[in-house]
Amino acid sequence: MTGGAQLGHSSVDRGLGVTAPAGFSATGVACGIKPSGELDLAVVVGPEGTVAAGVFTTNLVVAAPVVWSRARLAASADARVVVVNSGNANACTGPAGDETVTATARRAAAELGCRPEQVLVCSTGVIGVPLDAERVGDGIAKAAVALGLRGGRGAGAPPERGDGQAAAEAIRTTDTVAKQAGVVLAPSGVARAPGGVALAPSGVALATGGVALTPRVTVAGIAKGAAMLAPAMAPPPVPVRTPAGGPAWSPGSAWSPGTGRGQDDDQGRARRSQGSAGSAWSPGAGGGNQAPGGHATMLAVLTTDAVCEPAALRAGLAGAADATFNRITVDGAQSTNDTVLLLASGASGVRPHPDDLADAVQAVCDDLALQMLADAEGGTKVVSVHVGGAGTLAGALAVARRVADSPLVKTAVYGGDPNWGRILQAAGTAGVPFDPSSVRLEIGGPGSAGPPGARPDPAPGTRPLPGHGTRPGPLPAARLDPVPGNPAPPVLLVRDGTPTGADATAAMAGPQVQIRLHLGGAGPWACVRTADLTPEYVRLNSEYTT
Repeated sequence: MTGGAQLGHSSVDRGLGVTAPAGFSATGVACGIKPSGELDLAVVVGPEGTVAAGVFTTNLVVAAPVVWSRARLAASADARVVVVNSGNANACTGPAGDETVTATARRAAAELGCRPEQVLVCSTGVIGVPLDAERVGDGIAKAAVALGLRGGRGAGAPPERGDGQAAAEAIRTTDTVAKQAGVVLAPSGVARAPGGVALAPSGVALATGGVALTPRVTVAGIAKGAAMLAPAMAPPPVPVRTPAGGPAWSPGSAWSPGTGRGQDDDQGRARRSQGSAGSAWSPGAGGGNQAPGGHATMLAVLTTDAVCEPAALRAGLAGAADATFNRITVDGAQSTNDTVLLLASGASGVRPHPDDLADAVQAVCDDLALQMLADAEGGTKVVSVHVGGAGTLAGALAVARRVADSPLVKTAVYGGDPNWGRILQAAGTAGVPFDPSSVRLEIGGPGSAGPPGARPDPAPGTRPLPGHGTRPGPLPAARLDPVPGNPAPPVLLVRDGTPTGADATAAMAGPQVQIRLHLGGAGPWACVRTADLTPEYVRLNSEYTT
């Protein structure tokens, strides 16, 4: 086993899915949940010894599969199977929903050769409609056959690799395309392997016959999400040991979204970030009773073949999700089912530095989040809202989110209408104090994220990805960078609270729009990304169940 390897990752590759990391198999099947007959059940399987981490919706109304998976990971990182169904959220379905999840875990254990508590379950689709457990069970059996496991009899041997692309297809609801991405970590800054063997372009040394000599780690994943999309996910509380040696829940199981990854000590007892308005939960708690309707959700399943301690896996995923998924919004609607899972097989035999692994996980999450926005229901444009000078990162995020969720701003972007007063109106309602006479506002096209070194900061406790620069101070004279190949230069609309008279029509016309708002104070930049609001979004969501 390679210990503590210093690794660096290449660019994100959307050709890599959940089966790219060594040790994992996956497939997607149709089991009749979707009336269309399309693929609607995905199964991902890791080898014995796989460990897992997860982050989950902080909505008080929570689906049965979230209750199950959250409790499983709060109790132990020992999880090696993920079952995801689409077409039905299994949310607000009462005790029957919990029974369906339990039946799903038991059937998966029997078919795939594991224990029920090693099975994590996710669902996405219509809320408030009972999920047929028998159909799910039949789908799991079909998946087991496809993977060569046949009722668990193949548990002693590696399963067939399966079809990761089919798994990505099977978790879609209103998504128009499947979403996957991955990165490969290889030794950083190494030009030649020991003995002078040249490295392949991927950074892996190849001997005669193409055998890899230099260790590498892969992180990859699949995701879905197009609406009911404003994630605010957090990890479950982590169990600690009582003086008598028995299990106990860590003090205070309340959490708050958006607080960054937790801190872990050498014994792996995570101290979760605390917020001022957490949503408490307890293992086994139900999802409450709410009126049916709506659809969900954002889901992502990531895999890696890295050797990784559970505490480092939890920290890496929590920070990555907070800096990526938790900073996108399509409609301001946090789902009942939002879940991101990360499974590590250890099959590479390489133990990367935790920061390198966290960077790779964040890169994959960031790309998957962008794919969701590009596929937003009815969407035609992706909008990045950058805010600085709010005094704190939390303040900048609050203002950016208020602007990103504003229906008036989103419809103006759709129409290419440079009605910038709506941006300032929304900013002023975020509850963050600032001096309107010091405001500076610019709008630009794709790639115009700001002056050198002024990229938005990652969440507290995370490291910026390579090339993302460092934390800037106030930049009252900052301009958006010109965009190579973009005929519309960035436009300064407001300087020191006063309109410049410039016209941003051209900057608003493209498929990517950058809004950059400096509030005149100190503090870091933050970014929340969104999509425009279109008539097609209204149509889709006005007749989803009819």
